[in-house]
Amino acid sequence: GKGGLEYCDLMSGAHKEPSFLEMNAFGQVPTMQDPEGFCCAESNTILRYLAVKHGSELYPTSDAKLCARIDWVMAAWST
Repeated sequence: GKGGLEYCDLMSGAHKEPSFLEMNAFGQVPTMQDPEGFCCAESNTILRYLAVKHGSELYPTSDAKLCARIDWVMAAWST
């Protein structure tokens, strides 16, 4: 596979543990760490990062206007 998910028990405060705060100093979920150790948070940021990293045709970085439209819709639906 391309990775895995790890359960973060918010009720027990797992997102405030030092090991989690090393990945995301704000202690927010979702947070992602890739195999190279790069960490980022926020679902839309994670989706964009993965699309760019893996060259997804669904987020064509060669077309700035199309990416801006995609970003606009993602931002509108996340608030």
